[in-house]
Amino acid sequence: MFMIGDRVKVVSSVLHDGTATVTGLYEKFVGCNNSGLKPGKYTDRESVVLTHDDGRTEPVGVDRCRLADSELAARRESEERAWLEQNPGLDLRERDRVGDLPEEFFWEGDSVRVVGDRFPSLGSGTFRIVRAVYDGLPQWLPEGCKKYPFYSLEGEDESRFFPQDCLSLAEKGTVRLFYGGGYVFFPNIWEQAKFYDRIGHAWRIRNPKDGTYEWTVEGVRTAIRNGIAHGYEQAKGDVGPACAVRFRDESFGKWVAYNTLIGVSYAIIVF
Repeated sequence: MFMIGDRVKVVSSVLHDGTATVTGLYEKFVGCNNSGLKPGKYTDRESVVLTHDDGRTEPVGVDRCRLADSELAARRESEERAWLEQNPGLDLRERDRVGDLPEEFFWEGDSVRVVGDRFPSLGSGTFRIVRAVYDGLPQWLPEGCKKYPFYSLEGEDESRFFPQDCLSLAEKGTVRLFYGGGYVFFPNIWEQAKFYDRIGHAWRIRNPKDGTYEWTVEGVRTAIRNGIAHGYEQAKGDVGPACAVRFRDESFGKWVAYNTLIGVSYAIIVF
């Protein structure tokens, strides 16, 4: 991770290979998208702005830079490893959140209506937003459309995205309520488990026997009893290997573990 003021060594730069100074960081909007991150504005760690010693400036991908100070690089790597050990299952990007999404943006899970006459085939019903794309917008834009975020809608072709200015909010969704501190109703523990999995608040655990994510059901149950896992997922029909799952919310995870071990249900998350 680079910071403004860092001196870096650059390779394969358009302008100049050698040493330069980080003088700018980019920011981007991040949605849910199973990332485990709270939707919002984050520092983009994929590229930085460099100013070369001759005064010229350019954006450069971080894969082409390394810290000039090897001791500083080692210290930062050590700090990152320590953070990950203290926060198992979390993403380093958690530390890069700098703000909320703009108020007018929709969230995954929101219900929206189509407004205007640009997409008459969709009718006047409501649609749930499946995915939000806040950056890297498609080059294609409907006539008269502004460069807003784009969204894919449930029931429509998942490769088809609709611009913000042709949608209006009908109802706030579960993801927005969850991160906003509102009350979220789940009909049962299994639906809550699937929701946590969908937003990236559950992760898979490798089997220490072979390093893969495949477990036997009894093997996962042993892992649950030993406090390693909270539950497991298995393909529909309870066939094939299982996969050990752990939840970010420890108290919820323990509730899942208890219900799994007493035999209320075998597979917690079923696809």
